[in-house]
Amino acid sequence: MKKPNSRALLLLEALEERCTPTVWNNPWPDAAHLTMSFAPDGTAVGPQTSDLFATLNAQMPASQWQMEALRAWQTWAVNANVNIGIVPDSGLAFGTSGPAQGDSRFGDIRLAAYPMAEQALAIASPFEAALGTWSGDMKLNNTVNFGPDGYDLFTVFLHEAGHTLGLNLGADPTSAMAASYSGPRSDISASDKAALQALYGVRAKDSYEGAANNNTFPTATRLNLLALEGGLTTGNAEADITTANDDDFYKFTVPLYLGGLTVRVQTQGLSLLTPRVTVYNSAKKVIKTVASTTPNGGNIEIRLPSIGLFQTYYVKVEGARSDVFGIGGYNLTVDSLPGVTGLVQGAGGAVGGLLSLINVDLHTNDSFLTGTLLGGLLGQTTTSSRFDHAYKASIHDSWDVDYYKITAPTAPAGLDSSVMTVMAWGLNVGGLDPRVTVFDADQQVVAAQVLVNDNGSYTIQVPNAGSEATYYVKVEAAAPQGERGTGNYFLGIDFSTKAVELDEFVDGQLTASAPDTTFQLTTKQTQLHHFVLSATTANPAVEAAVRMTIYDCEGRVVATRVAKAGETVSFDVALPPGTFFVRFAAGTKDKSAALPALSFKLKGLVASDPIGPPVTDPTCDPSSSPPPPDSSSTPTSDASPPPQDPPPCYTPTSQQYSPADPYGDPYSPT
Repeated sequence: MKKPNSRALLLLEALEERCTPTVWNNPWPDAAHLTMSFAPDGTAVGPQTSDLFATLNAQMPASQWQMEALRAWQTWAVNANVNIGIVPDSGLAFGTSGPAQGDSRFGDIRLAAYPMAEQALAIASPFEAALGTWSGDMKLNNTVNFGPDGYDLFTVFLHEAGHTLGLNLGADPTSAMAASYSGPRSDISASDKAALQALYGVRAKDSYEGAANNNTFPTATRLNLLALEGGLTTGNAEADITTANDDDFYKFTVPLYLGGLTVRVQTQGLSLLTPRVTVYNSAKKVIKTVASTTPNGGNIEIRLPSIGLFQTYYVKVEGARSDVFGIGGYNLTVDSLPGVTGLVQGAGGAVGGLLSLINVDLHTNDSFLTGTLLGGLLGQTTTSSRFDHAYKASIHDSWDVDYYKITAPTAPAGLDSSVMTVMAWGLNVGGLDPRVTVFDADQQVVAAQVLVNDNGSYTIQVPNAGSEATYYVKVEAAAPQGERGTGNYFLGIDFSTKAVELDEFVDGQLTASAPDTTFQLTTKQTQLHHFVLSATTANPAVEAAVRMTIYDCEGRVVATRVAKAGETVSFDVALPPGTFFVRFAAGTKDKSAALPALSFKLKGLVASDPIGPPVTDPTCDPSSSPPPPDSSSTPTSDASPPPQDPPPCYTPTSQQYSPADPYGDPYSPT
């Protein structure tokens, strides 16, 4: 952002004679269930460490700056099918391997702060399937004054929130996405709303509304109390306060006497709604009402210690505030005291056994003939997903596989095919490690490119999906007999016109006489690298693998990953300015077996900045130099620091990477 009439400073980085601008207009797979967290001070962000709390606490109370952040993201969310819930942040490094969305250790959107170039206020990243948990992260420049006499923090957050939801800079000066900081803003513009709704749709009413809506006593949605473990429960009703005038009414009849019931409304981790809950008796007289006052105030409940047998009760859920925090999603549960609450809330992975699995299909879709047809609202279809198909299910034993049948959409005008992207990830960290395979209508495997295979996340791309063609998608565990052979997963399938293009960095071969090779990598500034490593062999009878290891110029290991023959793996690593050495070394699992010829490829992409989208030169000419700074310009929200010459480094010798190096053996512990 810059002052009016001041010249923007365009910054350019040389990325091996190419430009890699951030890809915009990518919606989140399940925007109705996004999460946000504030990274604790000391959290690693590439080569930096965050001091978000120290920076902003010195300028205003913590409750104030956190509320400004929540209000900024909620200002966007209320206008589309988007919910953002606050969750704790474990302090793991940014970019830690994990699910692309829904990692239980931190939010999908993480906030941090550290020193940046003078022209930057903040930077943020949209969702990108190939970049894992880096997607959606936002960082502030900790050298900037956001206090009363500085830049308006809400305005900066509002701009970056749009980026995290996939929106690029806008030309409309009234837009919150305008590149120039022109003073405080209080809302997004009409063009902002249109752009957001193009990605996520106009905010839709929930399935409990029905044709008549459930905003009155006569149209109240009936909740059926179910017996469970000697108690009663309605399960979790996932619903939404869609507008400021939306009231949701429910009713239930008590089928047996257990002494009492509890009405619970959960918003924590789900949305920023501040709900009000009121319980009425059969005469529609208020028994009790409870309201939340802050969006991060947690869940609320009403206990009914004495209930009447066969009596009907009503529950009303509404927004407790008239601002943006009066809209959002929630879960409603009615259950008996004190009994089943833990079991009900655990039904998603918190407790063991079948109850922890969200969709046990009892092997009913384990073949092509019995594959689940995707194309409508199904039992575990995710609410308001912006993918063409999105499904949550489970692999529940060592021989369970799930097949899905889909039909590709009609190709856009002028094209005879589209790009099909299939992604799956385990919903519990350390749980199921899923794999997906695509088959055509003749049940033949379709050639697909692996974009992500990293710690429970797997994404493939079919670049030429036929118009209106039939496909089958198979989901299975990577190692059915292992600890990660069962669990819950998210499956997302999307058709688009643009494929993710991976650059080919290395295409080589390792043999018994030449089992390793080393390359040099030089970075001019901090960059996030997404690497995809694959290995093949002409002799699959011998189990072989290749290890890729990145060393800094002191010989210290920066990152390492192993690809077995016939396997493709990926990983992300943020590298600061400097010279690095990348070594590929082959080996066999059976040390007595001769190493067969092992071919390997390294592909990937380089995000322009590991911590947000920079302004890039539209000519994509890496030989160009950035213009000199304009003394009248003020910080922009999307600028990267200027390239720097890497520090001096010595050339590695054969002794530096000796056979004793533990990372020279693909089968040694990492």
